Amino acid sequence: ALSTRAALLLARDRDDALRYDLDAGGSARSSAVLVHAGARGGTLVARVSTGAAIVGGVDISGAPLADITWIAADGSTTRGMLAVARHAPAVLALDDGSLLVAGGAESPSAPLLERIAEAAASVPLPATDDDGVRRGGALLPSPATGAALLLGGVDAAGAPRTDARIFDGCP
Repeated sequence: ALSTRAALLLARDRDDALRYDLDAGGSARSSAVLVHAGARGGTLVARVSTGAAIVGGVDISGAPLADITWIAADGSTTRGMLAVARHAPAVLALDDGSLLVAGGAESPSAPLLERIAEAAASVPLPATDDDGVRRGGALLPSPATGAALLLGGVDAAGAPRTDARIFDGCP
């Protein structure tokens, strides 16, 4: 969702997104807008305090992208980049409007976590150990402790990851 009155819908086989706007009477109108080249798979949309962000994606050959598109509630967009290309990362919107992105990199030597401030370069966070390649999964917040929990996903061979990682004082 961009706001309480606007939402985005991304299809896995298209680069554009459908934007739905609700009017005061509750009826919706939609329009297709190109907001994120490469949105055709491997992307994740997260609501942030100022709108939404689309993270990652794949190019026409299926290679992961490092792109981020920040979308304000008024529909304006700002481009950003991850430190490394990531396919289907886990993403968590933080209270300060930044994003925490985990996994999805093709190389086990890439940083597991990145924290990205809106319209700014990403800041890789060092992994506490070698997590290997992890795609997908979920990042869950723990507001009471300030920690984040990384669950599941799949490894480089496509096998399910059954482990969980806890990041205290994150980020």
